[in-house]
Amino acid sequence: MNVRRLVTCLTFLTAVSVHAQERLNLWPQPQQVTRFEARFRLNDETAVYLDQTTEAGDVKLRHAFVEAIQKRTGWALPAVQQPRASNVVYLGGFGAHLPEAIRQNLNLTDITRLGAEGYYLLVTDSLAAVLANTPTGRFYGVQTLLQWLRSTEGGVELPGLVAYDWPALAVRGLTLDFEEGPFPNTQYFKQVLRRLGRARLNTLVLDVTTRLEPTERSPRASHRAWLTRGEAAELQAVARENHVLLVPALKTLSGLRRVLTQPRYAELAEFPGARTLVPLQPETYAFLEQRLFQITETFDAPYVLLTGTEPTELGWQRSAEVVARLGRLEVLAEHYRRVIELVRKYQRRVWLDAQLAEEHPELVSWLPDDVTWVAAQPRRPFRPSQLVFAVELGSDRPAFPALAEGFPASQEAARRAVQSGAKGVLLRSENPLPQPAFLEFQMHAWDALGAVSWAPFKTSPGAFLEAYFPSLE
Repeated sequence: MNVRRLVTCLTFLTAVSVHAQERLNLWPQPQQVTRFEARFRLNDETAVYLDQTTEAGDVKLRHAFVEAIQKRTGWALPAVQQPRASNVVYLGGFGAHLPEAIRQNLNLTDITRLGAEGYYLLVTDSLAAVLANTPTGRFYGVQTLLQWLRSTEGGVELPGLVAYDWPALAVRGLTLDFEEGPFPNTQYFKQVLRRLGRARLNTLVLDVTTRLEPTERSPRASHRAWLTRGEAAELQAVARENHVLLVPALKTLSGLRRVLTQPRYAELAEFPGARTLVPLQPETYAFLEQRLFQITETFDAPYVLLTGTEPTELGWQRSAEVVARLGRLEVLAEHYRRVIELVRKYQRRVWLDAQLAEEHPELVSWLPDDVTWVAAQPRRPFRPSQLVFAVELGSDRPAFPALAEGFPASQEAARRAVQSGAKGVLLRSENPLPQPAFLEFQMHAWDALGAVSWAPFKTSPGAFLEAYFPSLE
């Protein structure tokens, strides 16, 4: 362990109480697991087999597994077209086609719990098997299999194990908003997406309000300011490979200074230099529809997250008359009703940042029932089935508090989400530092979220710490 990780580890230990538990050296902890005496010793003749239920994405998963083993041992494990009885890593689905050595260990009741993202993992003396209903489940199962590898004097081995594992929450991920400062290059986002997949986080929300076309700036500017359509397509391909849904976010009322200071959009601003749009005028919704068209042409996610904080400038100048006539809350409600209809026009569903509704709870009843709210303070009047918890903490700082603060705050949010029946949990990260030197520290908090949003009641701080840093080597 290098010095930076050691210091992070010690800081984390001072910030959380560690409870001694009998746990596997894995993160996240599997939902159901049984250890038994067995050792599957891999060698240079161990084969990797994809059964008849696998899909095209599983071929890339097999390549990734083979590359990971080769990096660790130097062995290039062969792929085989027919299943072996022994010395094989078996990747596939469920059914009568399974070899007896695998089928005899299956529990049908436990299999029904796996859903679309869960997996079954078996390790005996003669084989290792990862089975799932979908490529996503097999992807997560292989991440666990690679963590479970143990180095030996002659190579690597897998201790005996039977595990049934599935996520406690359907939505697990983070939001990134680079409204201020430099916009990272595609390599940054690709690295983030791969790390999210490894951490079993399945959602990345990216605020692209001002980032899908060149904004007016000095040609001498030293940083990039937008994402091209081709780059967005690259990122979506990497997201799919890592089973992450890339969800675009759009500011629709406030927080738009970067746009509204441009001459061609000046008439949309509440006043010159404002960061707030003038609501309930046709030009505003023509502008927003243009943005939505661009977003939906670029991203294929079924959702769009509408973001925005309290528009303090609302009613100051250009919207003063309509606010005085209708009232502030009715203006806000009518604005979001119109934007929601625009999103639906492009066959997308709406996630809505609940910061406004947390200040004005009556807004919830004035907007459509099928909106999913992303809320940091989830309480009435939000319905749990339409709620995603937002974690608010200093986890995007470039130093050690990321993990120390991230784990307990994320675990509390994940547990509350499960107990209330909410859809999931997202970690909000605004203007994180994109430099590589700081990225690893930011990722610690993301990994902690992955562990606790998958199994919030099975992953203790001590168990996570014990498994986490060795897995990074």
